[in-house]
Amino acid sequence: MNGKLPNFFEDLSEVLRKYNVDSMPETAFDCCKYALEEIQLAKINLPEYRL
Repeated sequence: MNGKLPNFFEDLSEVLRKYNVDSMPETAFDCCKYALEEIQLAKINLPEYRL
């Protein structure tokens, strides 16, 4: 990440606050996991998982 981890943290924190999950660790984890899974599924090139 070439020293950009603090920026990543700030951006991710902002997204979690935007969707009101910053105070719900389990829900925030589930949301992040869902987003990462969707990104990976889109890379597989299956039409039903296109972003």
